[in-house]
Amino acid sequence: MHRLHPTPSTPEPPSRSGSLLRRRLTHSTAVWLAVLASVVVYIPSLPNGFALDDIGDIVDNAAVHGVSHVGEIVSSPYRTDVPAGGSPWRPLTSLSFALSWSMGNGSPLPFHVFNVALHAADTALVVLLLAALGAAPLPSLVGGLLFAVHPAHVEAVANDVGRGDALMALFVLLGVLAYLGTPRRRWMRIAAVASCYALALATKENGVVLPALLVAVALLAPRAADGASPDRSPVASSAAGPVPTVAASAEPSARSLPSLLADWPLFAVLAAVLLGYLFLRHHILGVLVHRDAAPYIVALPAVTRIETAVANFTEVARLLLWPADLVADYGPAVIVPATLTSVRFWAGVAVALGFGALAAVDAKRGRWIALGVVWVALSVAVVSDLAFPVGIWVSERTLYLPSVGVAFLAVGAWGWLKAGASRRARRPVLGVAALLVLLGGVRSWSRSATWASNDTVFRTLARDHPESYRAQWWMGRQLVDAGRLDAGLTWLRRATETSPNDLQLRLGYVRGLLLAGRSKEAYDEVSGVPPLDPARDVYLTQSLIQLGRRDEARAAVRAGLARFPADARLAGQARELGVPVPQGGHRPR
Repeated sequence: MHRLHPTPSTPEPPSRSGSLLRRRLTHSTAVWLAVLASVVVYIPSLPNGFALDDIGDIVDNAAVHGVSHVGEIVSSPYRTDVPAGGSPWRPLTSLSFALSWSMGNGSPLPFHVFNVALHAADTALVVLLLAALGAAPLPSLVGGLLFAVHPAHVEAVANDVGRGDALMALFVLLGVLAYLGTPRRRWMRIAAVASCYALALATKENGVVLPALLVAVALLAPRAADGASPDRSPVASSAAGPVPTVAASAEPSARSLPSLLADWPLFAVLAAVLLGYLFLRHHILGVLVHRDAAPYIVALPAVTRIETAVANFTEVARLLLWPADLVADYGPAVIVPATLTSVRFWAGVAVALGFGALAAVDAKRGRWIALGVVWVALSVAVVSDLAFPVGIWVSERTLYLPSVGVAFLAVGAWGWLKAGASRRARRPVLGVAALLVLLGGVRSWSRSATWASNDTVFRTLARDHPESYRAQWWMGRQLVDAGRLDAGLTWLRRATETSPNDLQLRLGYVRGLLLAGRSKEAYDEVSGVPPLDPARDVYLTQSLIQLGRRDEARAAVRAGLARFPADARLAGQARELGVPVPQGGHRPR
């Protein structure tokens, strides 16, 4: 990797805007300033507990409760409470959870300290990447600060399971830097990049995009004229030999396609790493692509899913460029399905075409913006619903790696300004950049505490987006538990209507009906729920007991125990009804 030195620049009079800062600022200083900002803004996340997916993936997952289950972690799915093929395989992320758990004996503090430190490391690597690609210290600092305080990162840092995205980004960034490095032997470079690729895949499957990002960086390496060092090439070496030094003229520093093709041994090794990962993944999960899509996505026709994914480009662009409104849930009805007749669909097409045109124009100029657009497009593509259904339409934590492209965009914007504006005009632009960093830091600081617990997440969601089906479910559950059954059932029913294919919502509504003594309605509702959760059989049996249909209740509890012999609730109902319980089959849940 490049050694970081102050970037030579043309001397300017001390009275000029920013000249003193540019002379004294080095890349090393830029790294430390960005790292400091990345830590400060997440101080409010340190007292957080566990929230949402933390509960199932960490608290209720005994495999990560210490480092004594390493073999089980490596050879098992990431989630243990879902049907086969419904979980990803992320052994390195799970091992990091086990390490955090053992450090605090189950306390959430080590988890949050780890996440903040990880984000600081990622921030440092972003600044180093900008420097390796030729950005001067000042634009490198601006890009690093924007990444450090970006509000879309809060879910990845302040919520423990967001670690997967931040850890995967760490290895991807290390892989890109290793690719840009200058080892004496080519095999060392290949080994370094391949190792980073293997680690990224073992952390989260989104890391599959690394080879595509390497191609983008190689072909779109920025021109030196846009704030780059005039004395060294951003891409220092290739398989064919050193790249000639690029002067401060408009000569491109990107590599030619033949030069990239000369790197075929590296990409062959990366292909072998990917094949090995896919083999292990299939061996452990039984599938290559795990089924983890949200119910409201699975129920959509493939064409509608793709049209909605295109429409969601507007939401992705908003979250990356102006993330003022942050939401824990981007499901129905915060985001609604789109079709060819929807305004949202054509807005998404316009966003894609607009940024594509911007990238095409910049590809003939500085290339920073072009690289930023392509980086975002590639890393977003693997977490969208374009190719196959994923967990949710939009998720803030999956934008962690794509947001590196925002740092490229910032450097590119500085290059355009430097080329077309006077020194006097740059002063307000630096002020705007400082304001954006400050606003981002304040937003991230205030948002971090939202992820303290399930209650804080849902309370904020209900306040900011009451149309969310999860907010409606939470409000209904709170009212039912408080004894306000009619009002609670109204909200629970509204949630099931908003997302009718969600099994947990329907079961929550049935529970409320049973508490309200509306047994016939509970029976009618639960009878239509597929038997994929033991709560369904528990509520079906309970409704039949309340209706006095005990023979049918006995048959229902027998069927439930056959499907879920370990469920203690079904075992208790079986004893109440005089139904034999399988020996050794039940245990407390």
